[in-house]
Amino acid sequence: MSRRIQRQRTRGWRMPPNAVYVGRPSLWGNPYSLDDVRAMYPEIAPADRAAAAVRLYRKEIEHFGLLSDYAWYVSGKRWDAVNRAVAASGAKSMAEYAAIALRGRDLVCWCPLDQPCHADVLLELARVAP
Repeated sequence: MSRRIQRQRTRGWRMPPNAVYVGRPSLWGNPYSLDDVRAMYPEIAPADRAAAAVRLYRKEIEHFGLLSDYAWYVSGKRWDAVNRAVAASGAKSMAEYAAIALRGRDLVCWCPLDQPCHADVLLELARVAP
């Protein structure tokens, strides 16, 4: 069963085998920061901003895709490689591509394990993959 792992800065920490980093600026990173949520929705309490950022991420990946956000982070060469990989997978959406590419993998992000994280959305998608 795939799981979420918190990335560490401690000396000697290594990402486990078969794990994928999904934080910013990876293809799977959440473009919505807590500051973005505060600016967009000032009525949301600080304690609820992480969950709101995850909801925004879920909406984005399920309805619009995230490749346009990823393009800001990478070179044209990397952008083309990602587009080819998505097309070659047969996926019709980023949510479907996430299910294909991340199935059976552990996901690594900086979010504390006791807080909401967009990696949870990716794990759900990967678990329902055909």
